[in-house]
Amino acid sequence: MWEPRVTDKALPHSNMECHAHHQVNVSPMTTDYDDIILYVEEDVACHVTHHQNVALHKDDNMRSMLTHQHDVAHHVITRDDVVDHVLEGVDVASHFSKHGDMASHVSSILAEARMEARHMDQLTDWAKEKFTDVSQDSREEPLEILKSIEFVRPENSCMASPEMVYAAKKHIEAIRRTRFSIGEAVPSTETILLLSAADHFAREFGNYGFNFVWELIQNAEDNKYPSGVKPYLEFLVIQKDITHTGAPQTLVVTSNEVGFSKQDMDAICSIGVSTKRGRRNEGFIGERGFGFKSVFQVSNQPHIISNGYQIRFTSVLPNIECPILMAPEWNDSEITIADIKGVCGSQDRLPNTIIILPLRTGYYEFVRNEFARTHNEHLLFLSKLERITMQIDDGYSWPQTPAFFKKLDRKTDEPHTCSIHSDLYMAKLSVLHTCDSHSCDYYIYRQKFPVTTEKKIDGREDVENMLVSIAFPLGERLSEEFPCNVFSYFPTMIMGMFRFLIHSDFVLTPSMEINFDSKWNKWVFDCVPTAFVNAILAFVNTGNKRETLVGLFLRKHLPFEAYSISNHKDAKVMNSIIKSIERKLKALPIVPCHTIPGGDVRYEKPRDVRRIFPAFRKLLHSLKNANVHLDGMQPGEKSLFFEPLDNERDGKVFQYHGVGAPDSDPDWYGKFIQDCRIVPQLSEELYLTFLCFIASNWNIFGKCNVAEIPLVKYIAEDGIVKLCSINALRKGKLRVCFSMNTQEHGWLIKCNQKFGFPSNLYLLPIEIQEGITTHKSRYFLCAWLLLHVMVSNVTVQEYGNFIIEYLAEKNSNLNAAILLPHFLHKSMENKFLWESQVFELCHKMPIVDGSGTLHAERTATLVPENGSKWMKLFGWNPFAENKYIALGGNAYDKFSERANFMNFLCKYTKAVDLPEISPPNVRLPITCCQLSAEQAFLLLDWIKFLREKATKLPELFIQSIRNGKWMKNTINGFSSPTQCVLFGPQGNSCGSSGDLLFPIDEHFYENRINMYKDELKLIGVNMICSKETWELYVAAQRLADKIYNHGFNFVSELIQIAEENTYPSGVRPFLELKVTPRDITFSGSLQTLIVASNDVGFSEHDIDAICSIGKSTKRRRHDGLIGQRGIGFKSVLEISQKPYIFSNGYQITFTEAPGHSVQSPLFLNGWI
Repeated sequence: MWEPRVTDKALPHSNMECHAHHQVNVSPMTTDYDDIILYVEEDVACHVTHHQNVALHKDDNMRSMLTHQHDVAHHVITRDDVVDHVLEGVDVASHFSKHGDMASHVSSILAEARMEARHMDQLTDWAKEKFTDVSQDSREEPLEILKSIEFVRPENSCMASPEMVYAAKKHIEAIRRTRFSIGEAVPSTETILLLSAADHFAREFGNYGFNFVWELIQNAEDNKYPSGVKPYLEFLVIQKDITHTGAPQTLVVTSNEVGFSKQDMDAICSIGVSTKRGRRNEGFIGERGFGFKSVFQVSNQPHIISNGYQIRFTSVLPNIECPILMAPEWNDSEITIADIKGVCGSQDRLPNTIIILPLRTGYYEFVRNEFARTHNEHLLFLSKLERITMQIDDGYSWPQTPAFFKKLDRKTDEPHTCSIHSDLYMAKLSVLHTCDSHSCDYYIYRQKFPVTTEKKIDGREDVENMLVSIAFPLGERLSEEFPCNVFSYFPTMIMGMFRFLIHSDFVLTPSMEINFDSKWNKWVFDCVPTAFVNAILAFVNTGNKRETLVGLFLRKHLPFEAYSISNHKDAKVMNSIIKSIERKLKALPIVPCHTIPGGDVRYEKPRDVRRIFPAFRKLLHSLKNANVHLDGMQPGEKSLFFEPLDNERDGKVFQYHGVGAPDSDPDWYGKFIQDCRIVPQLSEELYLTFLCFIASNWNIFGKCNVAEIPLVKYIAEDGIVKLCSINALRKGKLRVCFSMNTQEHGWLIKCNQKFGFPSNLYLLPIEIQEGITTHKSRYFLCAWLLLHVMVSNVTVQEYGNFIIEYLAEKNSNLNAAILLPHFLHKSMENKFLWESQVFELCHKMPIVDGSGTLHAERTATLVPENGSKWMKLFGWNPFAENKYIALGGNAYDKFSERANFMNFLCKYTKAVDLPEISPPNVRLPITCCQLSAEQAFLLLDWIKFLREKATKLPELFIQSIRNGKWMKNTINGFSSPTQCVLFGPQGNSCGSSGDLLFPIDEHFYENRINMYKDELKLIGVNMICSKETWELYVAAQRLADKIYNHGFNFVSELIQIAEENTYPSGVRPFLELKVTPRDITFSGSLQTLIVASNDVGFSEHDIDAICSIGKSTKRRRHDGLIGQRGIGFKSVLEISQKPYIFSNGYQITFTEAPGHSVQSPLFLNGWI
């Protein structure tokens, strides 16, 4: 408490004695400010300073009156009387002489000032209020009087001066007498009304309950504090009873507020009376008048020590039953200063206000739980309290390690004014627990909303401006298990999905919850979105904060997927707030962005900003570092999202509010790339990075205009690197490829230029190819190029195949066809092709013949005609129509650099010469001509080669050789091989052409013809071992002609033979011909003709005749024999290919020699 102190020397006391026990006790009868009555019991002139006396009364008469002693017996004088007469210049001494000593009145006025005002500023305000009706000049002296009083703390603040104690005691006695009718025979009307209110309070307390810790915090927030101090409130539970009431524990609550006033004490001793009611506009948050009484739930005898008051509460009233503890009772020093100091520590000055609560039995854990329920953010929206401490001493470990300790601390910066209706400031909250500590900074924005007439409600009539605060935690919130988002000075039970805190003066239900049906609260919630967006704008636009800090702040606190799916009222209200906020944010320029990475940062609306892929941003940075110009963006295009925030975590929040996602509007990338002409400015390394970026996001870019932009580099006709679009490649307008081998790729570039870029085939620049094939993502990149860009990986073999296909379509490109084998030759020398691959390519490639004609297809390749055997044999290419193409030696020599090239070409095209040519199934025209011996031998060598290879000779081919008149004989010149006969020791056959056989002119063939006997047999030459055999075969041929041309009756012939045969004597000769339907010879015939006779059988001469032509044993007509032609038996050959003879030991059949019609005998081992 504050009290005046003598500052000048005391007055001379020659005519008086100063009694140390003299004091002024003030006991007001009512709470009406202007009707306070002063009871003056004794003079206390010694308490008035000389300076004050001089200031009050400058004349000697006043000085003598102040020093004069009188015994005063309860003279009643009002304070206003003294003040008014001083202001009016009335002789105060003579005016009040009838009432006693003037010093008593002055002391009374000072004592009243001590009770009503706690420090000089308040006293001055009181003086100004009292002197408002006085002119300025006449007001100066009384103000100077009041200002001359110096106020200081006593040695122990809570231990007030004797005057204050006396006045406080009288005040309590008056309350007991007037309000509770203590000492009265009959309760007064005021007492009856008070008890009725107490009963109502008891019921309401039982229905809803009150958190006494929160109520005491609320009272502490509404209290007044001396200037220059840090307001605090401390709770301490000790394991002893310092009130001597038998309590198991004691809760001591202390605060450094200015202390209880008479009005405060009147309110505490009443029900529903509050000094704060109707003063919401002044910042008071309490209004129900129940706050302090919440302690009754934990204590039977609460004690208060403050400003001279030293009381406890009891419900024991004479003849009255009170439902709650509410009657004050003076406590005469049962609690000693030593006890209090023992609790509060060894501090020199005790707190101004001390509340001692002896706990009810069993309420220790309840208090502990109430402490624990105190929210870590309890201080956040309070304006006065800066520290709350809660501590429990378990009686063993304290003070080293309390059983429970929690300290909340708040530090607040000076507010920054944003407008006449708003400001913002930073608050730092810290919480210290028993074992750990945490802190968090909060950015708090406050905005006033004028309260119009239609918005006013009961309890808010005096409120002119409704205040909405939005708090943004800049770190991890200090919230515990229940992180509430809505505060009404204190935390409520509303937990939103958003990441900011809302505070306002909400109307609460009796259970201290927000009333969602309140008109006032609905309006408050409607104002929250406006306050929120203004808070965001204020943070963005205030000060020189780095854009990163701004962006992180926005990312953390902008609503993001904050909707609740609950159907409760609070969820619906919160969802409505979030929806309104999101709608407002879309129109605010709050998103940090720039036109190019690293450029000047500005703030745009979310819809005017877009994110980009990290790879693209990295590419742009690389371009910028490489001094690539990126200033080609057209006006109206979206700006780039601020780079430090363009990541997966932060970007999603801004996307949620309208910032374009990296994959949104893919055409933007195409426009940016094209407008800034990025690709032509890219180095090889950056170009690869660019391709990887496009490839990695092809699922997006494949559907947009990026495919229309020239992106793919290739080597053009003039050797300059050019660009083409992906769509151009897709549509086949040109083709770009590359080799995985750098050396191969360089070789293909060189050759592709020589080929004239066939079918618009181009290759990637060598630097790009090398970068792709050595890139860490080469497999992915190559796959993308192949599948989506149509840039394929090509080998030398595949390139050769491409050229072959190209030549097959473009038969007119003779130079390319001639160059192709040279390309293959050189590629194999450089080890770009395997030999097997060269064989394959040469087999498929078109070739140029001697006339310069390009042939895309061929059946066989012939060696060049110059010096070839086939040319000697034929004189021209007889198989040209069968696509037997001869290499044009002169044509290929055009690009030949080496003499062995033609050998390479012949080898790998498998060009052949006689005798290796596989003939087609055609007639050889040369067989109609007379062949020279050399040509004949070439032909025979050819046949020999084919025979040895077991090649099946085409039918027309071999027939033309057999029937062609190209072979020289000794009789009529040239004839076909089938008409020729060759004598030799191994001869065994002769021709069957029906013509006479002509011996081959061996001399013409230089006696070498016998070297080709097998080939001659194959082509139909008759091989005879001797001239006799040849003559026999000639005769057989003639006989065959007769048989086939003229025919014989084989039955007549057989009858003739039977007739001429010899029969044994005594028998009846017969001849029997029998046809059986069985094949008893097992030769596959359908029937068998059996001819039987009982002649003597065949003799050797008969067998010789049968096996000869024209020889007969019957050419003896004079002996009666009728046969003479030697043909008889052979007539059966007309009906049987294999006749059998069984006679006189002979078992023979006749078989036709291969290629001939004449039968030769064959002995049978065994009978049929």
